[in-house]
Amino acid sequence: MAEFLLKNLGDGNDLFPSSILIRHFFGDIDALLPQVTSLLSLSHPNIVYYLCGFADEEKKECFLVMELMSKSLGTHVKEVCGPRRKNTLSSRSRLI
Repeated sequence: MAEFLLKNLGDGNDLFPSSILIRHFFGDIDALLPQVTSLLSLSHPNIVYYLCGFADEEKKECFLVMELMSKSLGTHVKEVCGPRRKNTLSSRSRLI
């Protein structure tokens, strides 16, 4: 199970965003560590940046700190791709 917390960190800068999202996991930490390690190693302009991750093994909790995006992936795809075009059978047969 996971919970989310939203925190503001001042004005932000090029390296660190001003708003972050903290994802809070409960349960088996050992099962999460390989996935957390993979997420923290990602570096791509189209992937949310994970700032850090830490765990408390006694309480069986894990935290992931990530940048807060200004919009959802679905909203971004709609803006970039626009409305879907429906091809009719006649237009497909013209391509063949």
